[in-house]
Amino acid sequence: MYIIIGAGAALVALICIMLIRALMFTPKDNKEVEPSDIKLESDKIAQHLSGAIKIKTVSNPDADKTDWKEFEKFREYLIKTYPRIHEKMEREVISEHSLIYKWKGKDAAKAPIALLSHMDVVPVMPGTEVDWDQKAFSGHVDDEYVWGRGTQDMKGHLIALCEAVEQLIGQKYVPECDIYLCFGHNEEVVGSVGGGAKAIAETLEKRGIRLGMVIDEGGAVVPGSMFSLDGSDLAVIGIAEKGYADIKLTCRKKGGHSSQPPKDNGIVDLSKILVKLDKRQMKQRFTYAVKNLFDCTGRYMNFGMRLMLSNLWITKPLVLKALANSPTTNALTRTTIVPTMAEGSPAGNVLPQTANVSINSRVLHGQKIKDVEDYIKKCAKGIDIEMELLRGKEPSKVSTIDCEEFEIVKKTVKQIHGNMPVTPYLMVGGTDSCFYENICEKIFRVGPFKMTTEALGSIHGTNEKIAIETLKNGVRFYIQLIYNYCSK
Repeated sequence: MYIIIGAGAALVALICIMLIRALMFTPKDNKEVEPSDIKLESDKIAQHLSGAIKIKTVSNPDADKTDWKEFEKFREYLIKTYPRIHEKMEREVISEHSLIYKWKGKDAAKAPIALLSHMDVVPVMPGTEVDWDQKAFSGHVDDEYVWGRGTQDMKGHLIALCEAVEQLIGQKYVPECDIYLCFGHNEEVVGSVGGGAKAIAETLEKRGIRLGMVIDEGGAVVPGSMFSLDGSDLAVIGIAEKGYADIKLTCRKKGGHSSQPPKDNGIVDLSKILVKLDKRQMKQRFTYAVKNLFDCTGRYMNFGMRLMLSNLWITKPLVLKALANSPTTNALTRTTIVPTMAEGSPAGNVLPQTANVSINSRVLHGQKIKDVEDYIKKCAKGIDIEMELLRGKEPSKVSTIDCEEFEIVKKTVKQIHGNMPVTPYLMVGGTDSCFYENICEKIFRVGPFKMTTEALGSIHGTNEKIAIETLKNGVRFYIQLIYNYCSK
């Protein structure tokens, strides 16, 4: 009897503790800021982006298949479109096609800032050209949008940044610290030979330059509903990014005629491995970035969610299981492994002598590419395969959020886009910023735009476009960011 009473009392105490923690799990940062009132001088911002979109700077893993004349044309376009930048700032071409601009500040002792973008875009998927409402490289401008490949990723960012700096120079503004604009030429080709961003970062490192902050693509202002927030937008700032690996598995067999198939078949063997990888995914974990993401967003959710997220010490297994049900949150909590390309025989009636499959993995912090390779080998036990790492990079370092620089970014977001929750998060994709880790400890991945669900879905997809007002607010964002970081 005493055991039952004791167990009941313990259960009641546990429930009370959980309820109290949930009730106390309220927003930490309710500090509101006054909106900025930045007037834009140029009425040609949309047209300038339109001109940039018309230049087909499509990168390719094979450098010999890239049309480098388009990149030359783009560099000349920047010179023509932004004369003040090219009169005031030092310009340098790195790794043949990437760019560094240096804007000298008043105080050499204050750590400089680097604002990143990239000039290359992904191609349009063959066969989908007719699905575009406006041609992908038309740069079409209507009353509301600029259309075309790169408007969101990432020429829209680049043009907004250039517009901001061009305006500030025209206003005779002089920053307290040096400002670097760093534009890579092959960000979309992960792990490529001759990486522009890597060459830029190495150049700065050789010159002894230490950056106080790096800002690159990644986060944005997004609908709060993406993270179960009702009636509010949410600003997400990437403080880290997952690693990347393309791994090729090859199975070699005797081959022969398909009318007399043996039991030994390379495609079948590879399929067995893929099924195991799909059913036995790598374990879920909470990393620093993801813990902070849910610690922030959870405080704005309904009471049921607050009850779960404020008591991870006991609810963690249930929360992880729930997160696994969504592709978005699943990717935040585990290393993903997925097949993307496959090859077999050249004819329908021929058994393949060589069959291969390419696997893409996004590596969570706390693990390395070798861990992924070892896991694949484990799933392939008993099957004779060859494994080749085609390209890859390890997970990035993690930037702290307990610093003045993160607060500056938060303040800037609120000044331009309004008072809203601002949270750190983990980038599941990749950016150029990871190459700057040797020269900067505070790297934040945050775009200048407020993104709709439709806009997010168009990145790398059909009908990529950007609202003109969104583009203008991007210009205001960069102006305000420079004010906040580079002024006394």
